Amino acid sequence: PPAIIATRKNDRQMEVTYASERCLADAAHGLILGCLDYFDETIELERHDPEGGKGNAVQFILTKAA
Repeated sequence: PPAIIATRKNDRQMEVTYASERCLADAAHGLILGCLDYFDETIELERHDPEGGKGNAVQFILTKAA
């Protein structure tokens, strides 16, 4: 199973790290976008892929609008 670590940075920002040997970061990204849409949230989503696009370890930064 994938490892998902969520860390609250402050009142407006959260960091979610996804890691898996199956390289399904695109699926995780889509699930986050789907949840934001479903709950009608105005949140900026940044994606950082330190593995150079392999998709096995990705960091997402979610920032709520002020």
